[in-house]
Amino acid sequence: MVQGDSPAIARRRVRMALREARQALGQTQGEVAEAMEWSLSKVQRIEKGDVTVAPNDLRPLLAHLQIHDRGQVDALLQAAKTSRQRRQWWDESRWRDNVTPSMLQLASFEADARSIYYYSPFWVPGILQIPAYVDAMLGATFWSELSNDVRAVRGEFRRRRRQEVFSRSQLPSLFLLMDESALYRHFGEPQMLGEQLADLLRLAESGVLEIRIVPLDIKENVVGLGAFDIHDLGGEPSGEDQNSVIYRESAMIDEIVDDVVSVARHRRIFSRLWDVSIEAAKSLELIEGRVGFYGG
Repeated sequence: MVQGDSPAIARRRVRMALREARQALGQTQGEVAEAMEWSLSKVQRIEKGDVTVAPNDLRPLLAHLQIHDRGQVDALLQAAKTSRQRRQWWDESRWRDNVTPSMLQLASFEADARSIYYYSPFWVPGILQIPAYVDAMLGATFWSELSNDVRAVRGEFRRRRRQEVFSRSQLPSLFLLMDESALYRHFGEPQMLGEQLADLLRLAESGVLEIRIVPLDIKENVVGLGAFDIHDLGGEPSGEDQNSVIYRESAMIDEIVDDVVSVARHRRIFSRLWDVSIEAAKSLELIEGRVGFYGG
């Protein structure tokens, strides 16, 4: 346990230690569940970070996974307590009843992220969306999947995420790789896209956000590469991949991925595309041109 860990980072620390210990023993989640006399879903939810693990459950689990070092046991027990210490805004029942577990985890990571890297081939991503864009996008993307009530709550949740991140005393550094096609794809009135792009310009000019546009004629094969975010978190152990998570989202599914190999691979992809995309100043000129076209 590192002094000063947030509940989100503490929870991640516990679940990663448990997963790594289970894999080192060559056991499946089902075998752990059987040994602990738990349901398989309980083990899966703990390892995914969907739920916290109580210290009274953690002690016998650590023993089963052959984690006996006193210092490590004490640190993990303290981390488990920290992860359950205080409720955050995303812990409210109305969010949990209507928002995916991965999205709830994402909100917790956004509260701690030192930097966030967005790759978006279709739309303006996440907390960079203005309220009108949020509503239009949810209506266009999920109209056949979600009820009006659930869609309204998810829209409110996304707007709250933006509000919380941009009200942080220390803002994260934000980097956006956005496909050129997103400058033309509007989900509602064309003027709304102009307002959204104007907001991106404002963030870039304030120094909060750096943007590069992935051109339509890029030589790299980006077909099938879905949207993803990389969140670099605080805490130890140090290392950009060891302490980072990926959020991947499509119209059908979203997920948090935090194994080091996957993080490193996504970071390499992001860095490669960043290097071959339109450089920052020209990207802003391109966005400004579209703002003028839409009258944003």
